[in-house]
Amino acid sequence: MKLKPNALGHPVIQAPQPSSTDIRSLNERVHEWYTKRNRMPQWVICSPETRDYPGKFVVRLWVTLPEARPTRRVMLHDSLEQLHTMLPMNLARIARSANDDPVIIECLV
Repeated sequence: MKLKPNALGHPVIQAPQPSSTDIRSLNERVHEWYTKRNRMPQWVICSPETRDYPGKFVVRLWVTLPEARPTRRVMLHDSLEQLHTMLPMNLARIARSANDDPVIIECLV
């Protein structure tokens, strides 16, 4: 790892970026953790038109039991295809609801 000074001159560790495979592996473990606890995890993918992350595709992990709520697990990318490579394998796509926010592209369980 390299130390690189930030704008204030303080050294900052430049950690290597994890690969999509590493991220997918971690997300599979997170998904399994929630599944084993009967929390029914759901990955919600949004278009780049979101207010909180404009210009980026966004995927956020939600748990839907006992009530639907977002987790802190959020990933961003310029490419929808690249974002898919970071998600757990063998997820099932569920149909959009008429009540879904227009920025939602798809939901995967």
